Amino acid sequence: MNIPPLCFVRFARPAPIIQRGIFWYSVYRHLRLLVSPALLGDLECFIKNYITDDSNGVNWIKIGDVAVGDKYIRKSAEKITEEGALKSRFVKKGDFILSNSMSFGRPYILDIDGCIHDGWLAISKFQNYYITDFLYYLLNSTDIQNEMKKRASFGGAVQNLNADIVKAIRLPVPPLEVQREIVHILDSFTLLTAEL
Repeated sequence: MNIPPLCFVRFARPAPIIQRGIFWYSVYRHLRLLVSPALLGDLECFIKNYITDDSNGVNWIKIGDVAVGDKYIRKSAEKITEEGALKSRFVKKGDFILSNSMSFGRPYILDIDGCIHDGWLAISKFQNYYITDFLYYLLNSTDIQNEMKKRASFGGAVQNLNADIVKAIRLPVPPLEVQREIVHILDSFTLLTAEL
């Protein structure tokens, strides 16, 4: 099995993962995600010099581009120049981004290419191990969200995630066919609850 760089795999004791009342008992290998922070510093303030109205600009993805509960980021309100993109973290359609402060830990699937500022963490190169929708449900699960919250609590008033915190969280890696079945069940459950 080829493991991507910076990912760590280990076998774990059976442990329940709970999502919406469904228990997944895992004897699967565990993996740590490849997580990239945006560039250091207050990039959001710095990048204002590179905002453009040019329709060919690069999407500048901000937390205001999504609503709570959204699964995908499909558009951005602003664009930046190519020069600004070179000074930022470029993310691709299909990658995940996690908010890292205030409403930290919320995962979003990118449906566009673009750049992010230092309020986001990017997760990429997971496709050999996870179905995108499965990883979305896993990162949104109560257990993983609580683990991020616990690790981000340093005694201060503001909780922040960083790449090291997210990398340290071990995630189960069921076989892809099991992931597909779990996604099917959770998608059906989501559809049923939306109809209520």
